[in-house]
Order: sequence, then C-alpha cells, then structure tokens
Amino acid sequence: MAAPSNQDGISIKNEEHALDSKDRSTLLNIAEVEAEPSSRVHQESGVDQRIADVTEDLPLKSFESIRILGDLDKTAESEESLGEICELHVYETRFNSKGEEVVLQVGVIEGLDIEEIRSPDAALVLMRYYDDTKALAGTALEIRSPYMRKAMAETIKDYPGVDTQTAGILKISGKSHCIFHYRKELYAYAQASDDEDVKEHVTYLIRYMEQALRKEIASYETHMVANTESPGLDFDSLWMTFRPGDLLYHNRNGEGQICRLKYMRMQTDARKPLRYAKYWYLSCEIINCDGEDFIYSWDHTRIFAYDGYRPVSDLNILPLRFHKDQMSIRESLLVRGKTFLSFVGVHHRNYHGAARFIKDDEDDSIEDDEYDSYKAKKNYETIQADGRVIVDCEEYTSNIDGSIGEHLPGSKLISGKEKGYEKLCDDDILICSPEVAGFSLQHRRWGLFKVSGLGIISFNQTAFDALVLPQQYKKLLKSLVKAHQK
Repeated sequence: MAAPSNQDGISIKNEEHALDSKDRSTLLNIAEVEAEPSSRVHQESGVDQRIADVTEDLPLKSFESIRILGDLDKTAESEESLGEICELHVYETRFNSKGEEVVLQVGVIEGLDIEEIRSPDAALVLMRYYDDTKALAGTALEIRSPYMRKAMAETIKDYPGVDTQTAGILKISGKSHCIFHYRKELYAYAQASDDEDVKEHVTYLIRYMEQALRKEIASYETHMVANTESPGLDFDSLWMTFRPGDLLYHNRNGEGQICRLKYMRMQTDARKPLRYAKYWYLSCEIINCDGEDFIYSWDHTRIFAYDGYRPVSDLNILPLRFHKDQMSIRESLLVRGKTFLSFVGVHHRNYHGAARFIKDDEDDSIEDDEYDSYKAKKNYETIQADGRVIVDCEEYTSNIDGSIGEHLPGSKLISGKEKGYEKLCDDDILICSPEVAGFSLQHRRWGLFKVSGLGIISFNQTAFDALVLPQQYKKLLKSLVKAHQK
C-alpha cells in the first residue's frame, strides 16, 4: 500500500518506531512553524492545513516526537525553575479507543487542608458505620484520654486486635471486649491512684463499657456469677468467659490437653453442614518439639453453635479455672510436660497405647464426633501400636509433616542444646504437647505417640552372654560396638 502524500508532495510513512530523513526534515520544519509568532503563521497560506495533513495519519509516538522537538529548548530552560508553586496537579493515565495510553490532567489543588480532628476535647469518640442499606455495619471506639490510655497500657499488656501500647489514639473496633475482660484490673488501677483525674477518667471508661454491653453483662451476671453450681452461657456470649491468655483444657485423641488462648472469633460457613455452619474458632498456643529445640506453635479448635444455655463444663473446651478437677489436672500434666521436654534428639522407647498415623489416602469427610483442625493439614488414623518406637521429632517435621513444627510468629525459641526448657514456668510446662513424633518398629510407619504411653526399655543384660558364639567372636563384636559408640 502506498504511503499517503499531502498537497506539497511530502511522503509520510505510517510507522511507529522509525522516520526516514525526509520525514525528520519535515517534522523539524513543522516544529519551526509552531515556534514562530502566531501572526506569521496566519500570514503563511496553507500552513495550518499542511500541519493538519501531516499529522492526521501520524501515530501517537510520531506526534509526541513533534511536541518534544518543538518544546526542546523550552524544556531545557525551565528545568531549573521546576516546582516553585505550591500546588498539587493530579494526572491519570487512561487508554483511548485505539488502545493507546494517554495522560490526562484531572485536577489542581492549591491548598492541602489537614482533616480537622472531630471532638478534640472528648475522652471517648464512638464512630458508627452504616452500609448502603442503612444497616449498622460496625463501630469503632477512639480512646483519646491520656489517663485512660495509660491505664490500659499498664493493665493490658497485650490483647489481640488492640494496640494498648500506642502513643496516639487508642482504637477498638467492634465491641469493647478488652475493657470487659480487664474491668477488675482497670477498676483496681483507678482506686489505687491518688490522682482524681485518673479516677474520674478510668471510672468513666468502665461505665461506658457497662452501658454498651448492658445486655451481655446482665446475662453474664445471671448465668455465670450468680449460678455457682453450674455456670454457663448462651453461644453468642461465650467470649465473655474466654479471655486471651487463659489456660484452656480440652480432650483430644483421648488425652487431656492444656493450651493458652491467643484469640477467638465467630465464623460462619454456609458450605458446611448445618450443625457445623456457625462456630467459635479458637486459636491457641502449645509447645512442640522440632527435634533440636522447643517452639510455640498453633493449636486450633472450635466450639460449634448450640441452642439456649449450656454449662461451661459441658463444652468440648473450657477455661481450666472452671474445671472441677483443675488441681489434679495441673499436677498430672506438669509431670507429663516435664517428660515431653526430655525428648530432645533421638530416643528409643517402649510404647503401649493407640498412636496416630498419617492416612495413605486423603479423606475430607466430616467426622460426627468432632470437626478436627487436622482436617486442614494431614489426615490421621488411630491404630493400636504396642512395641518399641524411635522418638525422632526432627526427622518427622523435616520429611513427614512439617505442620507440627510451625513456629508461632513473634514467639521465642526455647533452646534444647542450651537447656532453655529448664527455665520454663509451670504454665508453659502445662501447655506442652501431649504427643511426640516417632517411628513405630511394629507398624514400620511414622506417627504421633502419646507421651503418657512411652516408657523406658528394660534391656536383658544377660542376653549377650547366652549368645552361642566362640569367645573370640564375642570380643570382636564388643570391640566393634564400643568403637562405633565413640
């Protein structure tokens, strides 16, 4: 196809990446025309039409070349004086109908006003957020009083979702759960202070929480505080009993286990069967072993929705302080925890009891007794595994199931080599895992074995003497074994 020509015989190639020498000469001439005074341009007959004809079929990049050539001197002169006017110019890049990217100026802002703080003198500011249907979507409480913020920083060291140590405004999204959980500590802080401003502000904060949660607190006082025989709550109010940092007790795989609550949140899942569609999801921490060191790792469980009131003691997991046998549980699990902490490295043990082995085929079906957190990781089957086992957590976490060795973000490492576990407090020993990883010599499979089922192997000290071999061979065998041990 022939290149288009204008009335002066100027040939222009419709290409994006290159212009021949004649085209460049033409572009330079056009740039000179654009740079001349407007009076001269109007005097030249046909110049406007010439420019229009030349640029009509030029691609965008060629047109930019014209603009750049024409503004070259102007750009060079103005670079030194850039940015002298305090204005914000806003540009947007968009694509035109040809699919070419263009830059458009959409606005000029001469002054940048900092948003004015609403109610700067108020100790508390509550923001309510509504959706497009005018339904309440959420709330946010801003605690601005320095007395309140200091009280919370000193009484609430750590709470999920709330930065109590912030130097600015303390914000709480949703209901004031943390103020309820630490109401007694805040009240004691206010009473112990000699500053009347502290008393007034902290007391006002507690009073606000009591007003905002008046319905929940009324139910809590009736079913938990006044009911000393069988304290309990409805499903939606369970958060009032579970305070982050509490020791929780539950039975998993036939073994009692204690974990420390990190946070809990209500979840719904329409894909699950109706009885599993709504639940409290509890994220806790336990101490696991990766073979060389001990680590804090996640332990998740659920409390599924139920109707009406239910005693706390009937829940599948509950705060240890509400268990009727909490003292005996602490004593037995302290012993078990110390045994668990002795399994650094490789150990040979006798085992009696059921063990959990990874299934060869994955089964995502929901069990009737419990919707276990292990469903999201590895599926296990429980098999009786009496006999000798080799305890080796390092091999297991490295090559079999690394999920039990997942380190809790931000938690410290408990050194096994330096025996850092000897400095653990009782509450940390209590949250040690009830299982340890190893290899069953009976089943020839890797699995998880209950710490309570492991025992010392009673070796037959006279078995070698009964071995029918010449004496010189026995001496040779003993020498080989001793050399291997060294």
